[in-house]
Amino acid sequence: MIKMLPFFLFACTEPSEYDISVESWSKETSWSETTSIDIGKHTVKVKFNGLTHTPKSDMQHVQLASRAFMADVSERGLEECVDRIHSFEVFHVPCSTINESYSVGELKDYPIDDVRVLVGLTASEKRGSNWERSDWDFAIAYCYDDMVKLSKRVNYETDGWWRELALAHEVSHVWQTACNPLDDAFSPGNSEKIAFKFHESYKETAQKLHVSY
Repeated sequence: MIKMLPFFLFACTEPSEYDISVESWSKETSWSETTSIDIGKHTVKVKFNGLTHTPKSDMQHVQLASRAFMADVSERGLEECVDRIHSFEVFHVPCSTINESYSVGELKDYPIDDVRVLVGLTASEKRGSNWERSDWDFAIAYCYDDMVKLSKRVNYETDGWWRELALAHEVSHVWQTACNPLDDAFSPGNSEKIAFKFHESYKETAQKLHVSY
């Protein structure tokens, strides 16, 4: 019986929200490619998971958005942030997959009040007990399809670059948590304010480098 106990405890462990999200997003994608992004003197491996029609140029925005968001961080700060990242995955999925578990009423702490559809979501999970020193697993999901027509903020016919913008927005969430893992706990809603401010600054890049389906 003693030898079986560890297996029993493992078998009964409930999957985390992070695990559930990654499993759901993984079912939608059809190809994966691992790339490395350079942030200062540091390198981070990113596993990109796409749909059949996902432009591979989207992968470039993980690099560009990371560099832009972290541009003012010191070399020492960069090292600390990068060291906290254990894994980093990106999923391009249908918008229905991102929105299936969320309703407008649950989107609290958003700095805008006209959100009708989520076009991006970041899941994270801490590996270890020390918030400041633990490694983190990150997974981003982003989308752009007919469901975006529900949004008041996006003109579906002309704003295709919101796909790249949604990805950049979520990339900022990864770096926010990697650099300040306690920020959300102490300042609920602050991370969204920072992400929206960043994505406003990233619009020009998203528009300039947009690739249509």
